[in-house]
Amino acid sequence: MNLYLHEFTHLTLSFLVGLTIWKISGNVYVLPAALMGGFFIDLDHLLDYFLAFGAKFNLSYFLKGYQFLKTDKIYVLFHSWELVIFLFLTLPAVSCIVALAKMEALAKEGQMLQPLLLSFSLSLFLHLSVDVFTNNMKAQSYFLFYRINNNFELKTMVTKEHYKKHLKQKKQLV
Repeated sequence: MNLYLHEFTHLTLSFLVGLTIWKISGNVYVLPAALMGGFFIDLDHLLDYFLAFGAKFNLSYFLKGYQFLKTDKIYVLFHSWELVIFLFLTLPAVSCIVALAKMEALAKEGQMLQPLLLSFSLSLFLHLSVDVFTNNMKAQSYFLFYRINNNFELKTMVTKEHYKKHLKQKKQLV
């Protein structure tokens, strides 16, 4: 998928999640939370870039994904099903705190936190789902523990077709 269309899809889905939860909860702060979880989460690609090229930044190299060609590794630490699971599991805990809170201020903060967590985690879930279906990567590659277990090696995370294409691009650059 074209990079700009891919990012526009993330932006649109995140905005729709934020807008929907804002209409339900009345909490306008869910919009930035949704954008952080579903769109700005891609900023973790900068880690991969800086590990490959150091402090010098070339926007063209970054947008073309040259960092992956140089290192043959994929880190993207926040692209993680574990994070989504953790956030979704946190929601009932926040509900319990709100229900048990004797202090009005604590209950109010908990009620504000729930839609923020839901907005962030649902947007992140949709982001990862789109990535799984459009990036030619194995679905398990979006588990951080899988990437750690495989030393972040690109070859173990992408499909065979993607890896062949990767090697061909790498030869063209050298």
